[in-house]
Amino acid sequence: MSAAMSRLDRLLCDRGIEPRKEAHWLIKKRKVTVNGELVTRPETAVPVDAAIAIDGEALEPLPIALAWHKPAGIVCTTQDPVGSAVPRRGAARGLADAVSPHRPPGCRDDGAAAVHPGRRPDPAAAAPAAGRAAEYEARVARPVDATLPGILAAGVETAEGTFTAEVLAMEDTVVRLVVREGRHRMVRRMLHNAGWSVVDLKRLAFGPVRLGELLPGEAIRWRARPSISCCRSDPRLSISRTGAVYRGRNSPQEAPMTDDLYRIERDSMGEVRVPRDALYAAQTQRAVDNFPISGLRMPRGWIRALGLIKAASARANHALGLLAEDKMKAIVQASEEVAAGDHDRHFPLDVFQTGSGTSSNMNGNEVIANRGTALLGAKVHPNDDVNMSQSSNDVVPTSIHVGAALLAHEQLLPALRHLAETLREKAEANDHVVKTGRTHLMDAMPVRLSQELGAWAAQIDAGVARVEASLPRIHELALGGTAVGTGINAHPDFGAEAAKFLSEATMVPFVTAPNKFQHIAAQDAAVELSGQLKAVAVSLMKIANDLRWMNSGPITGLGEISLEALQPGSSIMPGKINPVVPEAVCMVAAQVIGNDATITIGGQSGNFQLNVMLPVIAYNLLQSLELVANASECLCDTVASFVVNQDHIDALTGKNPILVTALNREIGYDLGAKIAKRAYAGAGPWSTWPSR
Repeated sequence: MSAAMSRLDRLLCDRGIEPRKEAHWLIKKRKVTVNGELVTRPETAVPVDAAIAIDGEALEPLPIALAWHKPAGIVCTTQDPVGSAVPRRGAARGLADAVSPHRPPGCRDDGAAAVHPGRRPDPAAAAPAAGRAAEYEARVARPVDATLPGILAAGVETAEGTFTAEVLAMEDTVVRLVVREGRHRMVRRMLHNAGWSVVDLKRLAFGPVRLGELLPGEAIRWRARPSISCCRSDPRLSISRTGAVYRGRNSPQEAPMTDDLYRIERDSMGEVRVPRDALYAAQTQRAVDNFPISGLRMPRGWIRALGLIKAASARANHALGLLAEDKMKAIVQASEEVAAGDHDRHFPLDVFQTGSGTSSNMNGNEVIANRGTALLGAKVHPNDDVNMSQSSNDVVPTSIHVGAALLAHEQLLPALRHLAETLREKAEANDHVVKTGRTHLMDAMPVRLSQELGAWAAQIDAGVARVEASLPRIHELALGGTAVGTGINAHPDFGAEAAKFLSEATMVPFVTAPNKFQHIAAQDAAVELSGQLKAVAVSLMKIANDLRWMNSGPITGLGEISLEALQPGSSIMPGKINPVVPEAVCMVAAQVIGNDATITIGGQSGNFQLNVMLPVIAYNLLQSLELVANASECLCDTVASFVVNQDHIDALTGKNPILVTALNREIGYDLGAKIAKRAYAGAGPWSTWPSR
């Protein structure tokens, strides 16, 4: 078998001549020979094991090493455990380049790397199939069950082959397993494809070495298999990227078929193995394999909206004479089941996927088609039937609008109105309480507590008005625009018919958009609604922070009110109670403000005729709506239950020298200032001043 080949300039860099500009200079100056022959072109392909010399001096390959770094970025050497000389200049960069990263910089202390003279790590040096199994601990998004060991033992197909694993232990959402082939990221993909998205993955052992037992700065390494040794690292070299390099031994053709766990699905790109009980099909499975990024799935509100849209679309197509009644009924029933949440586990796709959301639209089409086929007893096609008169271009923007409108009408606006009414009721009950006003956190003129709470209620009322003002644009639907807004393959009346059926199903006044090109190319309505949610979030944070200040103390703070004691506030200080709900509301506000930044950037990504950040816009917008609604309900309970410490408020208000402001028109500002300074100096409470 012929030796692997590489460009000469790259091979020089792999052997320590860096930067590449220097390698080019040496070659063009006729200083480099390969197997005794002069080579003058940097792009010349030469064997990676060729004998290379510079000015007659042999340039040897750097030794093979497998290193484990604790923590990530710890210094490491490419020398043998008994090596002498420090590697030549540039070796540190070459070593870093040779490492295949398995997670971003800043990862924990479980990084491993296989390194060899070339930039491509030697597969034989690190392959667990050579007898060095890797042990992992994974935390997954949902509890594991008894089916997982069998699925992993039988083999799980990924985009890069079929891999197996042995489960050592399982408890709730944590599973410990051993793999003997496959790269580090394949462990994440195996679990994801088996139905358990990975939240966190940590390597526990590599071969016979328990990684947690190594000291910082140590590295495991070997050159001649199967010996493994442990050595101190060389402080003169550093690695900033870490990773494990595994090479799977089984190609897809060699992988054993497991008909009891999988079925074969086909699409325009060929065959795909899909879990046997999955309602989705080939296109969803490809997306599952392609996007194992965050473990975040499309939100419940978006899936509900998608189901409602598919049901309304089927009814509209039937009303227009395009879809047979039996298929319409099957699609409507399956779609309504999706909307109700009966099939949420069959929507596994990551939020971070194709920017048009095509994968999630096809996920819905496939689930509804397979469920509809089962109901009808005849084939329901995901594209020809479920997606009739539609395109991902118009369905996904419509899903954002429908999901947002439903959350706004059903959760957000009722919660905000409830909060405003609760504030007004609390203000009315405490209209007699006069407290010290504050500007710059300093004492100012007194206000009634009802005035302070009334201002908060007015803020929330304004927030309600802002959200309501943005909803007419959200009610406009792109459905019927199909590809880029042209309406191709859709009946001219389809958009209006579908909007009518959606309105009847949801009691929300949806209408077909007068310009569907706009709603497909841009997400201005979503950006507008998000901006209004940001304004509401700012109001909530202001109210929550005021409550925290008013509750502060209770001995050495303001202590004007006492919030309800909900839970112990400290693990070390007995009796401490904290304002936990206002703190939670402040964090919600911060999240919503951050979501708005993401949505704003997403809204800018409408290049020409299609926005390509739709899934992340959907996720963040619907999350903001839910967060603000839920936080508002929690704040309602806090407002309703706090107790006013009137005696303490009266005592503080009576000592406030700023009350002299009321005499400005009688005695003038200058004399008022003198009186205030004397009071600050200790003249006593305001009530004693006339007698003095």
